[in-house]
Amino acid sequence: MLNYSDLKVTIKDMKEIHIAALEHIGEYEGDGQVFDNMLDKILEWAVPEKLFNFPEKTKIISLYSQDKEEKKLIFGITIKDTVTTPKNIKKVKIDSGKHAVGRFELHPEEFGLAWEYIYRWIGENGYTPEGKPAYEIQNNDSCEHPEKKHIVDICVPIIMTEE
Repeated sequence: MLNYSDLKVTIKDMKEIHIAALEHIGEYEGDGQVFDNMLDKILEWAVPEKLFNFPEKTKIISLYSQDKEEKKLIFGITIKDTVTTPKNIKKVKIDSGKHAVGRFELHPEEFGLAWEYIYRWIGENGYTPEGKPAYEIQNNDSCEHPEKKHIVDICVPIIMTEE
């Protein structure tokens, strides 16, 4: 169970991020196979190109639409903006800007609670989500974690709430 007393959210100016990504439309919540299949397809290209050094340099990014009805996931790996991707893998730019960022250590079933927590924190601290896609940065291989947890940064673009 998520220990809320250990959670900390900070405001950060995030730099622009470029990812090589695939898009999935449909259900994905709680379905690790969707993420694994997308990663496998990306790695078929990235590993031979020597573009995957995870988690030391490369990060895995899950970008989520803010339209709850859309169920759109963009999933990829960080790349330099000069990298050319094959036509089946799109290049996506995540804008820089002010974000609420929470670092979480999660079991797969705890992701929803972490997302609820960060959005509640945003509202309680005088901010509003900007409406741009929020994203997760995967910082570890959960298979190597002693408790099989994912260490993720949840990043939500924000603006100050007008009084």
